[in-house]
Amino acid sequence: QDNEAELVQAALKALAAIGDASVAPILVRVVQNTNLDHATRLQAVGALIELGGESYRPLIQTYLYHAPLTLRMQALEHLIDTNGSSKELRKLFLDTQTPLMMRLRILETQASIPNSVQALLAILDDEQDDLHIRYLITDTLRGYDPETISPTLANIAHRSDTAIGLRLRCIALLGTHGTTDTCLTLSQLAENDHQSSLIRQTAIVALRHMSERDWHSTTGD
Repeated sequence: QDNEAELVQAALKALAAIGDASVAPILVRVVQNTNLDHATRLQAVGALIELGGESYRPLIQTYLYHAPLTLRMQALEHLIDTNGSSKELRKLFLDTQTPLMMRLRILETQASIPNSVQALLAILDDEQDDLHIRYLITDTLRGYDPETISPTLANIAHRSDTAIGLRLRCIALLGTHGTTDTCLTLSQLAENDHQSSLIRQTAIVALRHMSERDWHSTTGD
């Protein structure tokens, strides 16, 4: 029976790939057939949307929010594959109740999220959010405009009530920037006797890397 379901889903995918809207009635019958498993019906919904059946998009949302995780992940893939609403992706990404696996998948496609850097910074700065995803966001932020992300990184780096691992990541990321404000932040951390020795040492190393990078760019070595 599992093999039959897989064959049906493969056939549905092939129908969508044809791009011929005349197959839509077949897909509609699959969606409406309550005797079929949810994964197969969801595959048909995705195929309909690919063929331009936007009126079926609300069915994707039902699975996104109210189905078991495996079906929610499948619905998310359909949303991504069919150029789904970027606002919907952003909503899911920012919602701390969204399963971590789904949020991580959206993080991989953050280019689909409008104002993605603001969404990333909002989660990074939220002490109530999942620490694992906040760690990963520091990696994702590499390459973004330093002027945009540095204020949030500096704020987190200074916060003594934030997980030290996250603070260290933010300090290291600040060290890849070359702005005056970044240099000032790292200097303050390095010289603050109230900071832990690990924080101060990491800030010193970041400053050293900044200096070495500036020297190389000046000399051309």
